Amino acid sequence: MGGLPNIKEIWSDQSLLGLSNLRSLKVVQCKSMSKVISFESLVKLHELNNLSISNCHSVQEIFDLDRPSTSGDVETLSELTTFDLRGLGSLRRIWNKNPCGIVSFHNLKKLEVHDCPNLRFMFFPTMVKSLELLRDLTVKRCKKMEAIIMEEEGSGLETSKTLAFPMLTNLNLQRLESLMCFSCGKYSREARSQDCIKSSSNALFGRQVAFPSLETLHINDMDNIEMIWDNQAIADSFPKLKSLFVDKCNKFVTVVPSYILGRLLCLESLMVKACASLEVVFQLQPPNPLDGHHVALLLKKLKLSNLPMLKCIWDKEIHRQVKFQCLRSINVSECKSLTSLFPALVARDLIQLEELEIYECGIVELIEKEEGPGPRFDFPKLTSLKLELLIELKCIYTKRHALHWPALKTLEVLGCNKVEILVSQPNNEMPLHKNPLFFIEKPPRVKIGFIQTDGDMA
Repeated sequence: MGGLPNIKEIWSDQSLLGLSNLRSLKVVQCKSMSKVISFESLVKLHELNNLSISNCHSVQEIFDLDRPSTSGDVETLSELTTFDLRGLGSLRRIWNKNPCGIVSFHNLKKLEVHDCPNLRFMFFPTMVKSLELLRDLTVKRCKKMEAIIMEEEGSGLETSKTLAFPMLTNLNLQRLESLMCFSCGKYSREARSQDCIKSSSNALFGRQVAFPSLETLHINDMDNIEMIWDNQAIADSFPKLKSLFVDKCNKFVTVVPSYILGRLLCLESLMVKACASLEVVFQLQPPNPLDGHHVALLLKKLKLSNLPMLKCIWDKEIHRQVKFQCLRSINVSECKSLTSLFPALVARDLIQLEELEIYECGIVELIEKEEGPGPRFDFPKLTSLKLELLIELKCIYTKRHALHWPALKTLEVLGCNKVEILVSQPNNEMPLHKNPLFFIEKPPRVKIGFIQTDGDMA
């Protein structure tokens, strides 16, 4: 039903008899409606599978759970599989009281909430147990959202047990400017603004909630959050995480600290962009939480863009314990403070690398110099190397070295004005104080584009 600006209620008491077979309910642009489903109608919706409410600008709550004292125990919405709320500008709460014992979401698989600027939280802790089949959770553009799960003062008993979303596969949180954490305990509004925020250094995830099946995590525009995980994150969380996307989280200093790194053994794709304070992507934090154990990540794709404060991707110690041998694609752009790309030990691990693209960075050398004789770097599967607008770039590696990339097909060097000599072989005589961009043992058969910003072709 939609486009009914004068309708205040969907059902009257006399119209409830025919609801038991209703499977899908969609309410759109009912501008006078303040509540959508009363308790009397809720108990009749035995077969409801899909519930969607959008652009009803006067709706303040979805479910009115006030019930007669004679109604007895009842369980509702047990067949609901998808629940969608969008464009509800006045929505302050989904239910007007704790729905535990009334509403059950045992079959809910997909929940999306978009553009509800006055909604402060979504679930009480006691509800989470019924979300055992939830697979997809998306929350976007909810300006006043403080937490996804919150125990309000005076609303019920606070749970001290770990909460879990055992089947949640995809979690998408975007433009939640007031979000302090995923789950907060029983706090008054004043306490949340002080103690709750400071307690975990503003981490999105802590010890309260477990995500044993999560595969995709997308977060952006969260300026209250300083990190994704604190050092108390639950041990069995995130073991299946495959894809992590972070965008416009301007208080982040690092993305993947070492205390969580050992759990992300399935991570295949990492994309980070527009985080104004980010300094390092993978960080080993003392005391050493890896205890000397080597970690081999499955990471295949790494994309970093518009990170003006990024100083290094891998800190100086992490590469001694963490291997990145599965990386196939690396794309780095608009990172002005980044002066080198790889520690030498990381570069030696990249035997699966196929594509390397770097644009508009402060890169001076691609591989950090290490002590010892001139090294050899093997990239047996690299097919494409593109270096563009790297105005500080002088060479791949400052000392004499040997590069071996037999599969290289495309080499593009554009706007790298400090590069004077493109290619040389290790045994060739070189002018004093001049290094080529590459020392190559055997020049490959490759399409080369070398263009300086004044338009000259070399």
